[in-house]
Amino acid sequence: MTATLESVPTAPGRLPALGHLGPLVLRRLPFVRSLRAHGDLVRVYFGGRPVYVVTSPTLVRELLVEHGGEFDKGSIFDEGKAFLGEGLITSAGELHRRQRRLIQPEFTAARIRDYVPVMRETALRVTAEWRAGRPVRVDQAMLRVAFGTVTGVMFSGCLPPGAEDPLLRELRLLIQGALLRAFAPGLVRRLPGQRRYDRSVAEVRAITERLLDQCAAAPVRRADPIHRLHTVTGPGAEHGMSPEQLRDELISIMIAGTETTGGALAWALHELANRPEVADRVAGEVDRVVGDAPVTAEAVDELHYTHRVLCEVLRRRATWLSTRRALRPVTLGGVPVPTGTEFAFSLYALHHDPELYPRPEEFDVDRWLPESANARPRGTFMPFLEGTRKCLGHSFAWTELAVVVATLAGRWRFAPGPGRVREVAVSTIRPSRLTLVPLPRSARSARHQGEQEVRL
Repeated sequence: MTATLESVPTAPGRLPALGHLGPLVLRRLPFVRSLRAHGDLVRVYFGGRPVYVVTSPTLVRELLVEHGGEFDKGSIFDEGKAFLGEGLITSAGELHRRQRRLIQPEFTAARIRDYVPVMRETALRVTAEWRAGRPVRVDQAMLRVAFGTVTGVMFSGCLPPGAEDPLLRELRLLIQGALLRAFAPGLVRRLPGQRRYDRSVAEVRAITERLLDQCAAAPVRRADPIHRLHTVTGPGAEHGMSPEQLRDELISIMIAGTETTGGALAWALHELANRPEVADRVAGEVDRVVGDAPVTAEAVDELHYTHRVLCEVLRRRATWLSTRRALRPVTLGGVPVPTGTEFAFSLYALHHDPELYPRPEEFDVDRWLPESANARPRGTFMPFLEGTRKCLGHSFAWTELAVVVATLAGRWRFAPGPGRVREVAVSTIRPSRLTLVPLPRSARSARHQGEQEVRL
C-alpha cells in the first residue's frame, strides 16, 4: 500500500488544464477499468483537481463502511445541489442522518409490500400499448415504469394526468448536465446549452412545488408517503423538515427511483431477449410460483432464479463512478488523508474485476448460486452501495425489479429488435437505444393481454 498521497501514481493520459477529461468523457468505462492495473489508489485529474480513485475491493469497503461517516459525497454531487438542494443524495453530516431517520419509515419491509400493487399495475399500464410483433423502445418504456412507480407510490394518485413525461424529461436532462459540470464546472458552464440546463433546474423545482401544494390541499388525507411526510414539515413540526426540504427530498427520491431501476429493467429484458434459455427458466419459474394470479410480495420471495438473473444484470451495469470527500483527517488503507481530499470509486470496475468475477463479460447466472456467491469476499457486490450512504430504497428497488420482470415475463417473450445497443455511462449505465419485439408467450399470455386491455 502507498505510504503517502504524494506517492500515489497518476493515471496515464493527463493533459495540461484538462487533466483526464478526455477519457472521463469519451472512454468512461474502459478508462475506469484500466485503473486497477496501476494500484489500489490512482490519481486522476478532473480538470485541475486531483481525485484519488480507490480500485481494490478491500479499500472500497473501508471507504464506504468503516469510515463512511467521515466522508461526504464529494464533487460529483456538489453540482447536483443546484437542483437537489439538500436532499438525501447530496446532504451530509447531521442533516443527512436526520433526514434519513424521517424518511426511513416509508421504506420498511411492511410498507414496500404495500407498494407492490403500484409496481405491478404501473408495469401493466405502461405496456398496455404493446402489440405482438411490433418493435418497442424498451429503454424508454422501462424509465416510464420506474418513474411511474415512484411517483405513484409517493403521490398515490395525486399526480395530474400528463404530468409524468415532462417531469421525467427535465430530470434526465439535469442528471446528464450535472455530471458534465462535476468534471470541470468552470469550463462546462461556458459551453452552449447551459441556459437550457438552468431552465430545467427551475422547471423541476417549480413542478415539484406545485405537486406538493396540490397534495397538501387535497380534501381527503390519503395514507401515502407524501401525506405522512407533510406531517413532519413546517415550523410547527418538532425536528421536522421545511417545505423546501421536502421538495428537495422528493426530487432526490424521484431521481434515485428512476435512473437505476429503469436502466436495470431495460437491461434485464435485453438479456432475456438475447438468452432464450435464461428467458425460458424465468418464465417457467413465474408460471410455477405466480401462475394466473397477479405478482405479489409473497411470490417475489419465491422467485429465486429470477433474483439471480437480476443480480447478474446489476453486476454488469453498476454505477460507473461515485465520489467521496474527507470531512476531517482520516487514515485510509494506512495512508494519512487530510480534510477535503477527494476520492472516487467505480462499482462497474469492481464488478468486472476478473479476480473476483472470472470471465466478467459473460452473463453467468450461476455466479449467484449460494455456494458461489457466499465464497466471494464481502464488499465485492454492492449495486446500491454500502455503509451510511447505502441507498435508502435498496429493498424497494429489488422488489420492483422482481415484480416488473415477473409481470412482463409472465405475458411476453422478447426478441432482439433492430439496431446495435451500446452502454452509455451517465449517472448509471443505460442502454443507448434498446428496441425489442414483444411476442405472446402462449394462449395464457394472450388471454392475460386481452383481459388487461379490457380493464384499462
